[in-house]
Amino acid sequence: MELKSITGEDLDEITRYYETYLNSGEKVRNAIKATFDAGIYYGCRAVSEGETAGYFSFQDGIALTCPHPDLEEELKKETTGLSVATVDAMMVTKDHRGRGIAGQMAAWNLEMLKKRGIEAFAVEIWVYPDGSCPARRIYEKMGKVIWKREIPMFYKDAHRYGISCPICGQNCKCGAVMEIIRVTKNEGVL
Repeated sequence: MELKSITGEDLDEITRYYETYLNSGEKVRNAIKATFDAGIYYGCRAVSEGETAGYFSFQDGIALTCPHPDLEEELKKETTGLSVATVDAMMVTKDHRGRGIAGQMAAWNLEMLKKRGIEAFAVEIWVYPDGSCPARRIYEKMGKVIWKREIPMFYKDAHRYGISCPICGQNCKCGAVMEIIRVTKNEGVL
């Protein structure tokens, strides 16, 4: 397994992964391209035998999948005085799951966040309609949770923004657990 920094050259593939594992729509590609163009999109991709096995990306500041103005203001207030980023996506292909790839990408990104001077990151952790929340453990190993809120039906209005859920389609019933995680200087490798 090799981990590589993502670049604007990965845009098409990241968009395909989004459409398979997260959400789809033209606005998704445009949003990712805009953050690449602004120089605020970064992270890594895992490569196994010449094939991309996953992506784990961030962008500077507070940025949610769908607008939630009150929540965004609360997150900004909770992180006042901190250099903050937001997890954009963590995706591992079905063929590569269960091999520790997400943990390896998290460890790589943790070091990258520290080098960039990021002190905390926000993450909206996807909660499926059945209540499962598979990615939660990975994020919480990256630092100390300093703020958390569970929000049922978090993505219910995603269709208004041209985004479709790969599980629910246009009428998304997925929720989210919002967390702010403090990146500590003494965190080790996952």
